[in-house]
Amino acid sequence: MIDFKKILYCPLDIPKYEQEISIENLPHLYDHVADEEILRTRKLTRREFFILNTWNTIFFKLPTYSVDPSIVKDFTTVQNQGTFEWTVKAQLFFPGLIQWIENYLPFTEIKYCLGIVKAGIVGPHIDIYLPNEFEYYTRVEPCFYKAVISGGPGDDNSLFVMSNVTQDKKYLTYPSETNSFVIGGTTCYHGNDNPVPENKMILYMMGIFDEQRHFELIERSYHKYQDHVILDN
Repeated sequence: MIDFKKILYCPLDIPKYEQEISIENLPHLYDHVADEEILRTRKLTRREFFILNTWNTIFFKLPTYSVDPSIVKDFTTVQNQGTFEWTVKAQLFFPGLIQWIENYLPFTEIKYCLGIVKAGIVGPHIDIYLPNEFEYYTRVEPCFYKAVISGGPGDDNSLFVMSNVTQDKKYLTYPSETNSFVIGGTTCYHGNDNPVPENKMILYMMGIFDEQRHFELIERSYHKYQDHVILDN
């Protein structure tokens, strides 16, 4: 029997997302561009530091009460308020991505959906740590769905996971037939060693699951890609 909570990383047994925009053509679509100047102009919260200083970002879903990405400062606040809708940019430039998510991923409601391109080194961190998020997501681990939506997963092999910051880093490997995966949201420290900007954009998704579909997908994927799965031993 699979202990789902021990899964730190698992590729997903679903069809590949067929990329619609090349990595070279993404910069003009960014809603936020990482800028070290932010550190010198104001004090950032832990979450703001990762969001505003580390990644170039495109928002695919935003709450209906505020669809202006320029005023979104805290993902935790954003993802727990309002009804979320696909952005105009997502509908215009990524219609295939929307269809792929709705067809293959087991969400009943998506509350966090964006694409990020790493701008440098990302230290070990956990994505879900606040009490109002922690209880639900702990129950449905592994819960943080990701996919490479531009560029290739093999372009940078410095992405790592670990169950705590004192353990050795375990580096991800990718099967050729999929470009999506899931990691632990409350259990999995992860980051990237490479100071060079990534040549890929990664889709990040969180939300409420159809739990039967969610665990069926994880179980099927675990058995298919067991050679790539990383567990908390």
